[in-house]
Amino acid sequence: MNLQVRLGIVFLVCVYSGFLLGCSVLTPPTPTPTPAPTNTPTVVPSNTPTRPAPTATQGTGLPPAIAISLNRTQQLKSVRFEFESGITSVKDGKTTEIPGLVLKGEDSTLNRHVTLTGTTRDTNELITYEVIVIGDKLYIKGLTGQAGVDPNQWYQLPEQMQATIRNLPTAGGLVASFNPEEFAKARFQKEGAEFIDDQDCSIWSAQDPDLAQTLMGVTADSQLKQQLGEIDKTEFKVWTCSDGFIHLMTGQVVGHDASNKANTTTVTLRFHMTDFDQALKIEPPTDAKLFQPPTPRPTSRATASPTPAAEGTSPAGSETPTAGTSETPSAATTASTSETPFAATTETPTSEATATSTP
Repeated sequence: MNLQVRLGIVFLVCVYSGFLLGCSVLTPPTPTPTPAPTNTPTVVPSNTPTRPAPTATQGTGLPPAIAISLNRTQQLKSVRFEFESGITSVKDGKTTEIPGLVLKGEDSTLNRHVTLTGTTRDTNELITYEVIVIGDKLYIKGLTGQAGVDPNQWYQLPEQMQATIRNLPTAGGLVASFNPEEFAKARFQKEGAEFIDDQDCSIWSAQDPDLAQTLMGVTADSQLKQQLGEIDKTEFKVWTCSDGFIHLMTGQVVGHDASNKANTTTVTLRFHMTDFDQALKIEPPTDAKLFQPPTPRPTSRATASPTPAAEGTSPAGSETPTAGTSETPSAATTASTSETPFAATTETPTSEATATSTP
C-alpha cells in the first residue's frame, strides 16, 4: 500500500498559520539512499519547530485573560495534549463521518510520545502510528507496506529517515502558531465559565466569523472552503483557566451546498491541554529494532547475443526485450511530489507504493 497518509478528507492541521485545515498530507518516513561520507558534520534535526518569542500582551487588543494565558501557554516546557478534527457530510439524506487528524500524547521540549491516527490517501484505510522521540533517537510503531515489517513492532529509525517524523505537529508548535495580533482580530468576548481539569475557567467566543474561520484554516482559497460551500455557522472558543494556561480550544464551521441547502458539511476541531510544565517520564521502548532500509533489487537488461540468429528468431538461451520485460517505470512507480505537513516545508518527491514500497 502507499505509505503516504491522507489525513481526513483532504486536511491536516498545520502549525504556521493557525489551524490550517484543508492544507496538507502527512508523509511517514520514506527511506532515502545514504549519502556519501563528507567532511561536513551531520546536523541532527531539531525535535520541535522553532517557537516564536511570546508577544501576547494587553496591547494586542486581546482581553487581558487571553493575552496572559496565550503568552504563558506559548512558553510551556511540557504538556499532555489531545487534538482531534473531523468532517461530517450530509448528502442526499445520507450522513458520512469522515475522521480527520487525531493526535494524543506528551510533549516535553526535547522528548515526546505521540499517537497519530489518520486515513491513507489511496485506500482511505484508518491507520495509527505511535512515535517516541528522545533526543536524537526516534522510534515508531505501526509501519506497514513492506515485506517483513511488523506493525506491532517498535523500530528505531536511522537519522537519515527521521526528518519527516520530527516535523509532526506538536502541542508547543500548535500553540506557538498563533500570532497574538491576528488572534485578537477575532474579537473574543466572554460568554461563560466552566470547571475543567480541576480549574475554574472562563469561556471566550470569537465574534468575528471570518477571522474565526481563518484561525481554523477556512480561507477563501482553501479546499476546505470549497467543500463547505455557503457558510451558515462559525464558532471558535478558548478556555482560559485559573492556573494561567489555555486548557481548551474548540472550533466548528457549518456550510451547505449552494445548489441544495439540505446537503451540508460540518468541520470540527478540539485541542485540549493538561499537566503543564510537569515532569513527564518519556522512555524508549524496550523491544525496539533498528529499521533497515530495503536494499534495491538488482535489475538486469537483455543484451544482444554475440551469435547471429536466424531472422525472426531469438538466439537459444537469450532474452528478447518486450514491453512486458521492459525496465521502463510505469505510472505507479514514477516519483511524484507530495504535499508536506507544514506550510514552511519544502515539497519533496516520494515514490508511490509498489511491491517494494518502503515505510
